[in-house]
Amino acid sequence: MKRRASNLAGVDAAMGEVIWLIRLRWLAVVGVLVTVLVVDRFFRVELVPAAQTLILTVTGLIALYNFMLYRRLPRVRRWLQSDPHRAFTTIKRLIHIQIVADLACLAVILDLSGGLLNPLCVFMLFHIAIAGITLSRVEAFAVASFASLLLVLLGLVGALWPALRLPLRGYPLETAAEGLVGNGFFIVSVVLSLAVTFYLIAYFTSSVSRDLRHVLEELETANEALRQQDREKSRFLRVIAHQLRSPLSAIISLAHAYAEPADSQQCLVKMPELVNRIDRRCRGLMALVDDLLRLTHIREGLDRHEQPAPIELNRAIADVCRMFEAQAAEKGLALQLALPDGQPTVLAHPRDIPDIVENLVSNAIKYTDAGEVRVEGRVRSGRYVLAVRDSGIGIPEEDQKDLFREFFRAGNAKKREVNGSGLGLSIVQAVARRLGGDVRFESEAGRGATFIVELPLSQPIQMTIAAAQEAAKTS
Repeated sequence: MKRRASNLAGVDAAMGEVIWLIRLRWLAVVGVLVTVLVVDRFFRVELVPAAQTLILTVTGLIALYNFMLYRRLPRVRRWLQSDPHRAFTTIKRLIHIQIVADLACLAVILDLSGGLLNPLCVFMLFHIAIAGITLSRVEAFAVASFASLLLVLLGLVGALWPALRLPLRGYPLETAAEGLVGNGFFIVSVVLSLAVTFYLIAYFTSSVSRDLRHVLEELETANEALRQQDREKSRFLRVIAHQLRSPLSAIISLAHAYAEPADSQQCLVKMPELVNRIDRRCRGLMALVDDLLRLTHIREGLDRHEQPAPIELNRAIADVCRMFEAQAAEKGLALQLALPDGQPTVLAHPRDIPDIVENLVSNAIKYTDAGEVRVEGRVRSGRYVLAVRDSGIGIPEEDQKDLFREFFRAGNAKKREVNGSGLGLSIVQAVARRLGGDVRFESEAGRGATFIVELPLSQPIQMTIAAAQEAAKTS
C-alpha cells in the first residue's frame, strides 16, 4: 500500500513536469517568433533572410512536436490509473525526447544566429536544470554531455565551415572581432566554461531534487502511517461498539424479562436464574472494560508513574498458576509446572508478569477439554523463556496470522460456548514487547498449542546465572 501510494505520487509529479514543459515551450515559440520579427527594429541586429526563414522553420517544427506531445497527454492520463508503471515509463520517455529535441533545435537556431557569439547559448542551462530536477543524476550528466557536444559542434562549424554559420549583422562581436569565431582559444574557453557550468548545474540540481524526493517520500510514508492508524482506530471503535453492545443487549433483555408482570410463584422461581445471568453478563462486560483499559495503559505508557522493579519470575509464575489449579481440576486437566533453579529476575511493572501468565494459562484451560496444560520456564542466553503448552483445540492455519490482533478469535474458538474478549493475546504481546521481549506460538488445529514468551533478564541476575552455569561445568 505504501509503495503503491509513493509510486502514484511520483507518477503524478512527473506528469505535472511534462505539462509544465509543454506550456513553457509554447511561450518559447512565441518568444522566438517575436524576437525574429522585432530584433532588427529595436536592437539594430539583422538576421539574414535565409536565417530568418530557417529559424521560423525550426520554430514551426518545435510547435509541431509540442502539439504532438500535448495530444499524447490524455492517453498517458488514462494509464495513470490502469497501468501506473507504463504511464511512468512513457512520461520519462517524453521528458527525454523533449529535452533532446529542445537542445538540438536550440543549437540549430544558435548556429543560424551567430553560433558561439550568440549570448543566448546560456539558455542551454535551462534544460540542464530541468534534467537535474526531473531525471536522475546520471541522466542529468548525460544531458550536460549532450549539450556540451552541441557547443563543440557549434564551435567547429564556425571555425572549419564558416559558410554554415549565419552571422548576426550589426552585432558588436561580429564587427569588432571578425576572426573571433575561428579563434581556437575563444572556442575552447567558451565551450569549456559552459560545459563546466552545465555539469555543476546538473550536479547541484540533481542533488537538491534527490533530497527533496527523499523528504517527500518520508512525508508520504508518514501520511500513510497516519492514515493506517486512523483506519485502525475506526476499526477498533467499531469492534468495541460491537463487543459492548452484545452484553448490554443481553442485560437489557434479561432486565425486561425480570420486570414483566407474571405469576408471583413463577417469578420467584425465575428470579435467581435471571439475576445470575445478569450478573454473568455484567462480569463479562467488566472484564472487557478491564482488558481495554489495561491494553491502553500498556500501549500508551499510562502506568509510567509505577516504577519498574525486579520481579522474581519463578515465584510470580507459580503464584498465578496456583490461582488456576481449581479451574483446571474442574475440567479434569492436569496443570503441570516446571521452572528452572535459581531466582531469575526481570525488571518489570508489578502487573506485567501476571498479565502474561494469566492470559496464556486461562486460554490454555478454556480451550482444552482433556489432557494437560504445562507451564515451563528455562534460562537461555540471558533470557527467560516461558512456554505454555496445552493439548486443546489448536489454532487453524488460516487464523494464525491475525491471532494477536485486538478482538480476534479463531474460528474454532468462536464455535465454543466460552466467553472471551479477544484481547488477552494482544495484552501478552504488548507487555512482552514493552519489556524488550516477544511472544510466538506453534500450533496445528486439533493438536494443541504452545505459546513461547522470551524476556530479557536483569543484568545482575544474568551474571549470577552465568557464573552458576560455569561453576557447574567446571565441577
